[in-house]
Amino acid sequence: MVWRSFREPDRTINVFLRTMTTFEVRGAETFVEATYQYQVTPWWQLHPDIQYVFNPGGGVLNQNASGQTIRNEVVLGIRTNVLF
Repeated sequence: MVWRSFREPDRTINVFLRTMTTFEVRGAETFVEATYQYQVTPWWQLHPDIQYVFNPGGGVLNQNASGQTIRNEVVLGIRTNVLF
């Protein structure tokens, strides 16, 4: 599990840009990842991956939905290695 905080960089930006605009101070982003490497044949490997992201972007606002933050996300991926 990984946790990232976006608060300090956002606060620093707001201090330097206080006369122009104010950026939203974001919270933290957390994600959990599960992965596995499967040897299909001696020359072929599959490597599926799934991630679940809690509070993506630290609670940044969704530009497509007025006043709402981006919802939690699921990310799926697969990688393959072929040796020849």
